[in-house]
Amino acid sequence: MGWGLEHLKTYRLTEEGLLPYVGDGSYENTEESGDDPYAKWYEGTYAQRYFGDFNLSDRPTEYRFPDRRSLASLPQAALDRAVYGPVRVQYATAAELRTVDWFRAQLAAGREVAFAVDLKAAAGPGEVTMREGVWLPGTAPWGGHAMLMVGYDDARQAFIVKNSWGRDGAGRGQPAGADRDADGFVEMGYAWVTRGLVYEGAVLLEARAPETFAQPSPAAFLGRWKMDHDGWRGTFDLYHLPGTIARRWLEGRADLRLGTYYGPDGVARRVNGVVAGNRLDFWLDWDAPDRAVNELAGMHFTGYLLPGGRTLAGTLRDNRDGRTYGFYLTKEDPFRGNGVAGAVALASHKGRWVVNDNGALGRLDVSDVIPGSGELRATYAVGGGEYPATGNVDPANPRRVSFRVPLPGGERRFEGYMFSWETGLIAGTVGGNAGFYAYREGKIPLSLTITSPREGGSYPWRQTLAFSALVEHAEGGVSVRWSSDRDGELGSGAELRLSTLSLGAHRVTATATAGGETVRQSLNLTVRNDRPTLRILEPSAAQTYCAGQPIAFRAESYDPNNPPDHRLPDAAVAWRSTPGGLSGTGHAFSQALPAGGYTVTVRGSDEQGEYGEASLNLRVEACENAKPTATITAPKADLEVYANQSDQHGWYYELDLAGLGSDPEDGALSGGSLRWTTGLASVQPGGSAELGSGEGVRVKLYTGFCASPARYEHLITLTARDSAGQIGTDVVRVRVKLLC
Repeated sequence: MGWGLEHLKTYRLTEEGLLPYVGDGSYENTEESGDDPYAKWYEGTYAQRYFGDFNLSDRPTEYRFPDRRSLASLPQAALDRAVYGPVRVQYATAAELRTVDWFRAQLAAGREVAFAVDLKAAAGPGEVTMREGVWLPGTAPWGGHAMLMVGYDDARQAFIVKNSWGRDGAGRGQPAGADRDADGFVEMGYAWVTRGLVYEGAVLLEARAPETFAQPSPAAFLGRWKMDHDGWRGTFDLYHLPGTIARRWLEGRADLRLGTYYGPDGVARRVNGVVAGNRLDFWLDWDAPDRAVNELAGMHFTGYLLPGGRTLAGTLRDNRDGRTYGFYLTKEDPFRGNGVAGAVALASHKGRWVVNDNGALGRLDVSDVIPGSGELRATYAVGGGEYPATGNVDPANPRRVSFRVPLPGGERRFEGYMFSWETGLIAGTVGGNAGFYAYREGKIPLSLTITSPREGGSYPWRQTLAFSALVEHAEGGVSVRWSSDRDGELGSGAELRLSTLSLGAHRVTATATAGGETVRQSLNLTVRNDRPTLRILEPSAAQTYCAGQPIAFRAESYDPNNPPDHRLPDAAVAWRSTPGGLSGTGHAFSQALPAGGYTVTVRGSDEQGEYGEASLNLRVEACENAKPTATITAPKADLEVYANQSDQHGWYYELDLAGLGSDPEDGALSGGSLRWTTGLASVQPGGSAELGSGEGVRVKLYTGFCASPARYEHLITLTARDSAGQIGTDVVRVRVKLLC
C-alpha cells in the first residue's frame, strides 16, 4: 500500500466518479455466445492483446461476468483528470498499528486512514465472520487487502470502512452483512487492529493542488494508440508506467516497461521507455521482439503529446538503417492524406497541407520546390493571418522537410519527415519541445488493408482467431464483410473473432463497401490440428519396483485443439510396454508387472488421429523384501491455488500435507520413514526441495508464477522407506499461481 502511495506522488489519481470500481463478478470467459473479453486472464495460453482489449477500452462495451453490464475500462476523461496526488504521507509505526487509539486519533482529526490488512475468513476465502452487523476476523487465511477508514463507533467497537469491493444489488457495501444502513460503508471490528492483522496504515498530511503538477499528467500516455511510422501502421498498447513493478520481480533491473506494439507483420513486440513532461521516448526492437524490462534497444521513438491528450507526434531513429523517419500516435481515427506509397521526390511536397502545430491548426501552401536546392516557395496561414514560410526539402533525403514561420508570438521552426508509404502525411517536431503532424488536403479513395491475420499464417484449430481490417474512406458509412473459400460467409465488421474455422487451407477475403465504391483484399491461411502432448507423472525411472506389487501409472495430457480444459478423454489415453505385460487405458491406473526391464509408453490420440507419446524406462525386480507403499491423503487430487501470503522470500501458499506409509514386513511407517519433497526447489528458500517428514506437515509452497509457467508447478512427492532401505512413492501436483 505504501509502495502505491509513493508512486502516486508522481503518477497521480483521477476523480473516483470518472473511473468507478467494479467490484462484483470475475473478468472471465463464461463460454456464452458473444462474451467479451474472450479470455481467462490467468491462463498463459492467451495473448497480451486480449487483456488490452479489456483493460484499455475507452468506449462502453458490453460484458458478462456473469452479470450483463456496459463498461468502459479506461475512459479518456479519467486520464485527462489524473491530477491528484499526495505530498506528505504519515505512516503508522509497528506499535501504532496495534493501537486502536492511533486510528481513532487520526479519524477524530479529520484524516481518513488507508490501511492494509491480513484478511482472516471464517472457514475459507470469502466466508466472513459477522457479529451484530460488525465484520470480525476469523481464523482461516484469505489474503492481503487494502481499504480506507473514514470513521469509528466506540459503542459498536468498530471502524467505518470504505471497501473497494463495490455494492450489491441493494446498494450495500461488501460484505453486505456489515452495512446495516445500506450507505455503501461497512463496519470492521477493532479486533482487526488489536489482533495485529493490520500491517500498514497511512494518513495524508498534505495533498498537491492539481494546478501545481507539471502538465500533462503521466497517466495521459496510457491507453490503446493507433501508431503509424513512415506508413507502417500498427497498435501500441501503453498499459504500464515505468518504475511501478515491485522490486522483487525486477531482480535488480530498472523498470522501463511501457507496453506492447502489434505491428502489421502480426508480431507483438515489447516496448520500453521513459516519460518526461509532454515527451515520450520509447524503444522497440524489430528483430528482437521480447526485450527485457530494462533494455532500451532497437528503434528509438521521440514524440510529444499534443494538447487534448489524444495525439502524439515526433520522429524515430531506425537502428537498422540509421535513418530518421516521422511517426504519430492517435486515439482517434488514423490520419489520412491524399498520397500514395512510392518514391518520394522534391515535388511530392507541393500542394496544400493541414498542419497541427502542438494543437494549433494551420495551413501550409507549397506552391513550388526548387529543383537542385529543394528551396520551398510557401505560405503559412494560422489564426486569421498569413505568413511567409521559408525552408527547404533535403535533396539528399526528399522525405525530410524543414521550414520556419515568423508568427506574432515568435518564430516556429518545423522539422518533419514525409511518410515513405503514405506520401500524404508528414510528422516531426517543432522547436525541439513539441510535435506536429500534417496531412495533404483532398479526397481519399476507399482503401482496405487486412492487418490480421497475416498472409500465409498457420493457426491452431478451435483457437480464437482475430480478423482485423484497416479501412480508409472519404465520407459516409462503410461496411466490411469477411468470407472464406472453404467455409463461406464468416461475418461482418472491421474486427471479427472466430474459433469456428474448419481444418485446412483457406483463402479469406475482406470486402469493404462505402459510397458506391467496393474494394477487396484476400490472404491465405491454414487452420492446423496440433499433436497432443503427454507427460508421465508416475512411476519414476529413478526407482526400482517389486514384481507382483501394484505400480501406479499416471500421466497428464494437453490437447491444444480441445478447449477449454485441453485434456484428452480417458478413453483416448493408452499404456503399453516393451516387452509386453503392461496394458491400460486412462490417465491413471495401477498394475503389477513381472520382474524385468521395461520401456513404458503412454499414447494419447485426438479426434483427428494425431497422437503424442511419452516414455520412460522401468526396472522391476523380484524382491525378497517387498517395497513399502506411500499414499498421499491430502490433498486428495491435483490442486490449483493462488498465493495468498508473502514474506522475505516472496509469495507463497500455506498447505497441510498428509499421507500414510505401510510395508508388508514393517507394518505402518511414520516419522522419519516418511519424507516430503518438492520438484520445484528453485523457488523455495535456499533452493531446498525438502518439505518435512512424518504423516502430516504444514508447508509453504512459494511461486515464481509471473516469471514463467515452469516456476509455479510443485510436484509434491511422499517417499516411504522401510527398514531394509526399500522405498515407495506417491505424487500430487500443486500449482501455485499469483495475481500479476
